[in-house]
Amino acid sequence: MAFKYFFDFYIYKINFPKDKSILKNYFAYEIWRIYQPTIYAYAYWVYLNSIKDQKLRLEAEKKLLKTEIDFLKAQINPHFVFNTLNFVYNKVASIDKESGEAIMSLTRLMRNSVESTKHEQATIASEVNMIEEYLYLQKLRFGNRLCVEFKKEGLFSFFAIPPLILISLVENAFKYGIIDDAENPIYISIKVDKDALYFVCKNKKRVDFEDKETTAIGLGNIKRRLEIYYDHNYDLYANETIDIYEVFLNIRWKK
Repeated sequence: MAFKYFFDFYIYKINFPKDKSILKNYFAYEIWRIYQPTIYAYAYWVYLNSIKDQKLRLEAEKKLLKTEIDFLKAQINPHFVFNTLNFVYNKVASIDKESGEAIMSLTRLMRNSVESTKHEQATIASEVNMIEEYLYLQKLRFGNRLCVEFKKEGLFSFFAIPPLILISLVENAFKYGIIDDAENPIYISIKVDKDALYFVCKNKKRVDFEDKETTAIGLGNIKRRLEIYYDHNYDLYANETIDIYEVFLNIRWKK
């Protein structure tokens, strides 16, 4: 701009009018002429970004819609299952009381599972209730053959953990362990105090137990979930011998 004024005034000897308003118009026109390409380029950049933002917004809306549909499906399917189980229970309970109790226990267990996964964390009391319901169902299934020792102690209603972690560890004991050895019963212990949760689950291994990889993957998934909530304030490990598999979980509450 300054160079343009220098050449016009000193080189080309253009006589500028003394009227200040005309000079202002001259300088305004020159400023506009010089910066016009930049302004157009910036406007074009804003336009491109607006299109990009619109595409991203549309994609986000599509994903949100899909999430809402999946959520509705998750709500509808359990509701259908529970209604069906209640129908079966009403038909069976009057004929076979034990079968009716099994159906009702399964219904409660599934309902607790669905309800607990609606939130990021569930009270330990609800997780313990789920374990007790699971053990009750196994008792109905195996009768006097089932050998389980279950110990619980502590402040279950005052603390919460990610849902379905404890029941997953208990279920593994039944899936891969011997359930009818009185000398080596499935052992489950849960203790909660103001400092931490202490959980132990031990079982005698089945002779045909070979699916070690699946168990390792299961523990890995649980570890990843615990890391999100507790960082390094937890311990999860397993001790294994030829006959016995034992898993320990210790969660230290953040203060």
